[in-house]
Amino acid sequence: MCACPTPCEPSSFCGSDGICRPYNCNSWYQYANITYTSYDASLPLSCEGRSKFDPEFDELVNPAVVFGCTGFSGTLPSPPEGIYQPFTRKCTRNDTNLEEKFVCYEMAEGTNYDIFVEKAASATLDPCDGTSPDLPSFIYQVLTERDDDINNLNEIVMNDGGNSTLEFNETRAMGAMYSVLTIAKLTTGAPTSFPTSLP
Repeated sequence: MCACPTPCEPSSFCGSDGICRPYNCNSWYQYANITYTSYDASLPLSCEGRSKFDPEFDELVNPAVVFGCTGFSGTLPSPPEGIYQPFTRKCTRNDTNLEEKFVCYEMAEGTNYDIFVEKAASATLDPCDGTSPDLPSFIYQVLTERDDDINNLNEIVMNDGGNSTLEFNETRAMGAMYSVLTIAKLTTGAPTSFPTSLP
C-alpha cells in the first residue's frame, strides 16, 4: 500500500519508502514493488546509452513517447497511427542468475528530441475517435512487465495513465520508462557421463 502523504506528480511514483520518486530505472529498481524488480542491494544496475546516431535497441518493441491518440505496447506505431520516440538508455542488473533477469529502458540525459518533435509537427495522423486524449498528443509511457515462466504469468502494467500533453514536455519525456523482470524455468538435462580410465 502506498504510504506517500500526497499524490505524486506525473512522471513519478510512490516508492516503498513512502517518498515520491521519479520514474527512472534506478529509482524503480530500488523503490518499486519487488514483485516487478526482484531488487537486490548487492546487485546494482549497469547502464548503456544511445546517441542520436546509434541504432535503436533491436529487441525493444515498446516506445518511450508516442505522438498520437493512444499508447502502444508490444508494437511501434507509424503514421497514420502515431509517431514515436525510442528509448535511449538500457539498464541491466549485474548478476549471473540464469533464472531471473531484470532489464529497464529509460531516456538518457541529453537525449535530442528535435527529430521526433519535428516529425510529430508534420505528421498526418488519424483523428482520435472515442479515445483519450481527444486530440493527438504526446503520451509519455511507463510500462512494467513481469514475464514469469514458472507460474505461466505474463503481466504488463501501464503506470502513470493519463500522462499526456498537447505540447511536447521534455521533463515528462525524461520520465518515460519500460522495465521487464523475466523469470525463466530452467530445464536440466540428463547427467553427463565421463569415460573412466582403464587400470
